[in-house]
Amino acid sequence: MVNVMQNLILVFIILALTTFNAFGNTSADIVYTNANVRTMNEAKPLAKVLAIKGNKIVMVGTEDDAKSWIGANTQVIDLDGKTLLPGFISTHDHLIASQWTTSGVQLYDATGKQDALAKIKAYAKANPDHKVIKGVGWDKNMLEGLPIAADLDKAVPDRPAIILDNTIHDAWMNTAALKAANITKDTPDAVPGVTYWVRDSEGNPTGAAIEIQWFQSYIDIGAWDPDNMIPESAEYLLNLAASNGTTMVLVPGIVTPNIKDVHGGMEKDFETAMDILQDWAESDTLPLRVQAQPFFKTPKGDPQRFVNFGVRMNKKYNSDLLRSRSLKIHPEGNTVAGTAPFIDPYKNQPEHRGTFNVQPDTTMSIVTKAAKEGLDVFIHTDGDRSSRAAVDAIIEARKIDANNRSALHHAIWVHPDDQKRIIDNKIPVNSTPSFTNTFGGGKLDNERMIGYPVSKLL
Repeated sequence: MVNVMQNLILVFIILALTTFNAFGNTSADIVYTNANVRTMNEAKPLAKVLAIKGNKIVMVGTEDDAKSWIGANTQVIDLDGKTLLPGFISTHDHLIASQWTTSGVQLYDATGKQDALAKIKAYAKANPDHKVIKGVGWDKNMLEGLPIAADLDKAVPDRPAIILDNTIHDAWMNTAALKAANITKDTPDAVPGVTYWVRDSEGNPTGAAIEIQWFQSYIDIGAWDPDNMIPESAEYLLNLAASNGTTMVLVPGIVTPNIKDVHGGMEKDFETAMDILQDWAESDTLPLRVQAQPFFKTPKGDPQRFVNFGVRMNKKYNSDLLRSRSLKIHPEGNTVAGTAPFIDPYKNQPEHRGTFNVQPDTTMSIVTKAAKEGLDVFIHTDGDRSSRAAVDAIIEARKIDANNRSALHHAIWVHPDDQKRIIDNKIPVNSTPSFTNTFGGGKLDNERMIGYPVSKLL
């Protein structure tokens, strides 16, 4: 019995020594020294050294701690006292394909309509080889109301021009663009009151397209070039995010002009973009982790077909660097354009409460069907009526899957009753306070920024 015990003790000693030596001989790939490391650990908030092996942080500590991690092939980087933070995780950014929305002349700092037109005219003159003049950054306060084609014709009379507003929801088109896209008084609105052409008293489009009514026109006038725009945008935006410390991004919909074509162009563009990122991930050139969501923004889509596509994408893209395990619904317009759905009427339009693009019963169907497949759904909510529909659907999804993490995104207006339901049911909320600003609403903006309902929710 004594011999057995001695042998067991010897085995434990050997195992202990083996474990110690293996640990002691393991060197890191990279060691950052002389750093101001912010650990986010309240017990030990600061450190001087951080070591990385593979894709893991293996040590945070002192200069003495680092010695055992530095080997012949370890890259040692002296940060000379610079601050080192954990990587940022962006939980709502339309990176990947969305750079196209900011191309062309920039109007964000224009001081008024005449200044905006002067900038557009100068840009068009400087780019005579551009078949389509593009731009971004106007708002209706800058232009003293919604824009018209006749004004844009003064700046660009010879070719199509399309200028997006500062929310990327609405567009300003000149006469040449309307003609190239074959937009006439007979062209139907996608969703009257939500996604539509602004018209004169005779029904003729005046040049403003509200809530992505212009997407197909963008394609028709020759402004969309997915084979080049998608990879160029992804490379630029993802590397830009990584250079600013972002290590993971949630992309709630890959935004292209095809997103309304949920069972056609949206699916095609989504897989095109994801295949590009998959190639980068496999070649170790994807600069950060990406989780992307298929996009549902149409009154005509089939909920089950959309969920089935999400299931297929989840199976196809499910690696450490690239995943698609959730869905995005965009059921409405926005408050600035007067299209977001509200429980009570708009103050300046007593008979108007906004309108849904995706009806609440469709949202309910998608969210509950997705829950059965283990998928979460993130729902764009601007008006309080859309927030209520989202909360209703998520509570039903929890009955199917108690661990469902479907969420409200933006959550600009939320009725107090629904705020309570959000808190009671611990529903995730990703809010966007800047969306409460109309960029010219004065007192109304202040109410939104500090009053009902945002401050209570935050």
